[in-house]
Amino acid sequence: MDAVFVNGLIKSREKNLIPKRAFLQAADSESFQDAVKILFGVAADGETEPSEYEKLAIALWEEYFGFLKKYSPTEKFLRAVAAKYDFFNAEYALRVKFADAPEVGFMPEGLIGISDLKEYINGKKISVYAPIASAIDDGARLFTSGEATGRALSALFKRAYYAYMKKTVYGKEWKEFIVHEIDALNLSVALRSGDLKAAACEYVPGGKIAFKTLDLITSGKEEKALSALKFTDYFELLKKGISEKKEGKSLLKFELAADDFAMDKLKEKRFASEGITPILLYTYYKYAEIRNARIVLAGKLSGAESEDIKRRLRSGYEG
Repeated sequence: MDAVFVNGLIKSREKNLIPKRAFLQAADSESFQDAVKILFGVAADGETEPSEYEKLAIALWEEYFGFLKKYSPTEKFLRAVAAKYDFFNAEYALRVKFADAPEVGFMPEGLIGISDLKEYINGKKISVYAPIASAIDDGARLFTSGEATGRALSALFKRAYYAYMKKTVYGKEWKEFIVHEIDALNLSVALRSGDLKAAACEYVPGGKIAFKTLDLITSGKEEKALSALKFTDYFELLKKGISEKKEGKSLLKFELAADDFAMDKLKEKRFASEGITPILLYTYYKYAEIRNARIVLAGKLSGAESEDIKRRLRSGYEG
């Protein structure tokens, strides 16, 4: 597909993304029904089951993924974009099977249907791509051996996902994005963990931050860790986390910043008009849009304070 043509389509689609101000307005709204109206432009009568509005968030993805199947720059691009939800849903299908997780926790479907994932887990001969199959098989063994914990299963799938992405993504911006995600994730794990052994259990290979730097963090040598990262993109991020930890805070602000780190770095290239950058950025805007919609809707349903909802919103399209 001609990149100039596709990038033109992407730029025209950006105006239909839900901007940050709408999420803030929805968080401040009086009711769940008002939030639905603000985000999706449809009236919620208060009688329809709230779970029905989850379908509105899913529809945001289905419309874009349908577009992507037609206009994706390459087949590899499409597979890498789908992998985010394929790996998540594979992990969650295991939780449904073995840990009685509720069915409503799935994300939108990527290239593998949720029903196919369930059938594969149940021993049916369903075709799923090898990295997903391997992760499912390893995850199932954790459960059958009695070694499954939420943390262990999550770490297994994160490693599998990022190993797949490191092999699949292409282009400088996308490769940098994945490295930024891995490094920010590892910094978060190190700050939360009480020792290196605990951090090692969740460590994801493939980033640029040396494992010995994480050792400095877990062993309480934060200043040396800061010194090691002084001339990197991660210095200010780690500084924020260390400051919160020393003040005895929950690390919520740091973890939100770590989660948004790769996205914020990619947004620095939001004016790029060539290559895969426009469609790549739009794709991550779409991920954030769906996540923010779910954060707002879940928050309004649970009666959370508007400020609590807004603090949990992720970096995305500004408008």
